[in-house]
Amino acid sequence: MKFKPQNDLHFSNLNQQISIRLKEVNTFRFGAEFLADRLSYRFGYLTEESPYKSGSISEFDNTYDSIKGYSFGVGYKLNNTVIDLSYVKIDSSKYKRLYDTGITNQINIDSQNSSFTVSVSTIF
Repeated sequence: MKFKPQNDLHFSNLNQQISIRLKEVNTFRFGAEFLADRLSYRFGYLTEESPYKSGSISEFDNTYDSIKGYSFGVGYKLNNTVIDLSYVKIDSSKYKRLYDTGITNQINIDSQNSSFTVSVSTIF
């Protein structure tokens, strides 16, 4: 992303800050489904890199704002109805500054979000 016009001093400074602090991000998602008669088994994995360049925010190398997760699921098909049960877990690590000026200490926020879902679908 670049702000334009680039000959504008404000936009030029913003573009320079972006190139100093941010980098390209890769997100990988893998998944598979196996069918066995009326049953289906699913699993998946997710990983997302930090958008910040190493050292641009803290001494932690590429560990801030990272996300990893996985999911499992099973489904059962009965005529025109499908019953699904799934589990998803997402882990994230974030390092954030408390304030921009003054006390600029950082806090580490590790979070884990899990969810179970049951759904019933009918095909007409």
